[in-house]
Amino acid sequence: MAHGEGALSDVVAVGLVQSGGIAGRELAASLRLADLPPADADHARGLAERVLTEPQAAPPRTPVYDGLEYELTISRQGAPDRRIQARDGALTPAQRELIGVLRPHLHPE
Repeated sequence: MAHGEGALSDVVAVGLVQSGGIAGRELAASLRLADLPPADADHARGLAERVLTEPQAAPPRTPVYDGLEYELTISRQGAPDRRIQARDGALTPAQRELIGVLRPHLHPE
């Protein structure tokens, strides 16, 4: 079995806390994959698996003023939640795409 293959197929929920930016507001979203249409759930599950297995992006060489900070939470059945910290200028492709899936569901905390 390849690294990460099969071990993460039990992703049951994904969450996002977005903070910073010009307004400094904190917004949050959480999606239970069972509540999504099957194709959307499979897409989100695949992105979550990629987020957990791909190498982290290097921090930006220059500050990103008024940039956003993110905390992604990936919940798996029978395992502790995994939290991944990221920020504008240092997102991996999978992090960026998963944030894009969650962003329409953001609401003030």
